[in-house]
Amino acid sequence: IYTEHASGLEHQVRRSSADAGRTWSAPVALARAGPPARNRRDPFVFERGGGWWMLLAEPCDWAGWASEGPSRVQLYRSGDRRAWQQVGTIGPWQPPGIMWEVPVLARIGDRDVLIVSEIDRRDGGARCRVRAW
Repeated sequence: IYTEHASGLEHQVRRSSADAGRTWSAPVALARAGPPARNRRDPFVFERGGGWWMLLAEPCDWAGWASEGPSRVQLYRSGDRRAWQQVGTIGPWQPPGIMWEVPVLARIGDRDVLIVSEIDRRDGGARCRVRAW
């Protein structure tokens, strides 16, 4: 599962391989993971509790961040990795202009930790760091 870019828009697709990655199926759009849009990317898929989960970044716009609003991460659930249902939104916890990208949910000991890459676009800069909650 990855983000495909076409005509300035992004959408998530799934491909599969039956020969250890030598060849791949044609990309298939994920059902109900949202229509193609700008700035919806970086799927992180994991299995938990008998089902599949996906974190999907919705970062603010690189250049038009002041009018686009703050970044957030969308949470989806699926029983088969084909059809997805949005079940929640994480954030926004930061002001507009701070981009969240590449969300990961890591298991550290007995705790889940949400990790995002963060780019601060305010003041014309691009200061980067990694945040964890």
